[in-house]
Amino acid sequence: MDSDTIFPGLSFGEQLVQKYEDATLFGRLSVVILLTNYRLLVRWQVISCGFFSPSYHSSINLYSIQKIDHSPTSPNAILVLPLFIIFSISWLMIFVGELLSVSATLFIIFGVLLILLSIIVFVLLFVVQKRYFIQLRGTFGIAILKLTENTARELEGRLNEMIYQRKLNE
Repeated sequence: MDSDTIFPGLSFGEQLVQKYEDATLFGRLSVVILLTNYRLLVRWQVISCGFFSPSYHSSINLYSIQKIDHSPTSPNAILVLPLFIIFSISWLMIFVGELLSVSATLFIIFGVLLILLSIIVFVLLFVVQKRYFIQLRGTFGIAILKLTENTARELEGRLNEMIYQRKLNE
């Protein structure tokens, strides 16, 4: 393993099957996932104020995973509601500017700029932040992994295969 994937040592007979690496937008969260023939090892590290915080890791035994759910993330409702409010206020400013006629061109310009800004942010929410959740349920509780689409699909397929092989070997 390389220096950025520090995990407790692998058990006797445990072999590394696949390594997955992912980072969120602007690299604020780095995730390294190791799939072995017995366990799923997950290590994540958060960057705060430009510095790396200590990394954290978890280990999930493959035989303890009972259900895997895979779904795309939806835009955060907390962000969509303020965008809708800004969009509405912008239209109201344009309407007031039209009622007040020539003296309120600043209202109209500012309203149009707010509309354009809210549309750009809304589109970015759908395009840039397209992430997928893999939710694992089992005797350990619930574990949620947030990954890019390709990484999530590849991990889910390989994880299903490894769980099936693990259950056949028991």
